[in-house]
Amino acid sequence: MRYNKKTKEERLIQTIDRYIYNVDPYEYEACEIYPGYNKDYVTELVKNNCFSGIKAYLNEIIEEDRDEINVYTAKSLLRDILHYQKYRLRRER
Repeated sequence: MRYNKKTKEERLIQTIDRYIYNVDPYEYEACEIYPGYNKDYVTELVKNNCFSGIKAYLNEIIEEDRDEINVYTAKSLLRDILHYQKYRLRRER
């Protein structure tokens, strides 16, 4: 199966949203202004290629070394974001 931009984008959005929830479900729910708000916010960031806040959050988790699994997943997500940005750049040319 060949993935197009939308599919890559949707998978990245879902992965980031799920990760943020798993790291701190209480904070995630506290920030939920309306059902689906957090995912909508992540979607907007990804569509506008605004990853600085997400990268800062992931780097904070890595630096604090909270949990081995969370750190591993944060590093993996940073790689996924980089790959997505490169993919998007190639597609926009």
